Amino acid sequence: MAPPSTSRRNRIQDVHSTRSYHSANCDTDHSLIISNVIIKPKRLHHSKPKGLSKINIAHTGDAERTQRFISLISDICPAGPDESAETRWHHLSSTIDESATQACGMKPRKKY
Repeated sequence: MAPPSTSRRNRIQDVHSTRSYHSANCDTDHSLIISNVIIKPKRLHHSKPKGLSKINIAHTGDAERTQRFISLISDICPAGPDESAETRWHHLSSTIDESATQACGMKPRKKY
């Protein structure tokens, strides 16, 4: 005889309650069995999406870097699209992020 499957034992905690009811016919030995089972789907690993780059804000007090940031934004902004508000906002947001990254640099990563 083959050993019992281990999957039966692994899933036993999913059975909430089990009851048996006697049948309506007295001349049979069959019983009605009702079980409440709680089955949860298997959790899958979801990696975090990569966030925006961290801009080094320690350099914002430097006048030279601030002027470079202002000049980078003024060079790019007038060439923005004149379409919908969403397109303009996306263009402005990406322009500010790129200009700040070029002017101030990236924040150094900490290794623990």
